[in-house]
Amino acid sequence: MLLRDAQPSDLAAIAALYNHYVATSDCTMQCSPSVPDDFSDKLALLVAEDAGEVVGFGSLSSWSVREGYQKTCESSVYVRHDRHRRGVGRALLEALLARATMLQKRVVLARIAATQPASVELHRRYRFEEAGRLVEVGEKFGRLIDVLILQRRM
Repeated sequence: MLLRDAQPSDLAAIAALYNHYVATSDCTMQCSPSVPDDFSDKLALLVAEDAGEVVGFGSLSSWSVREGYQKTCESSVYVRHDRHRRGVGRALLEALLARATMLQKRVVLARIAATQPASVELHRRYRFEEAGRLVEVGEKFGRLIDVLILQRRM
């Protein structure tokens, strides 16, 4: 498996991977499909590639447009549905944390649906701590969903 910065030619594969979860999971609260351009504004966008295929991606995004939050970012990690439990998510999260350090970020946040215990556990392995629980702020597939805010101080 190769981890690398995403290229413009990867954006369609990233959107397809993400849209699987948009349509089938509450791991994202997005309900309508993304287009490739939706991924072009990230602070960092990494892909995990295996045999020439994108099998996962991770991103760092600004937490807020307000200047006082410039040392804080939000991480996201998505692994292709047929590649879970093979180290792809761990590799991507490690690389994102290294990139956050390089970008001189002080705090990395993650918003995770409380219905996603594997994602919560992955982040806890990397010293993310629960900073709060937002009760019933998400709604998808006719269900109200709590969202956990996890944070790691760099």
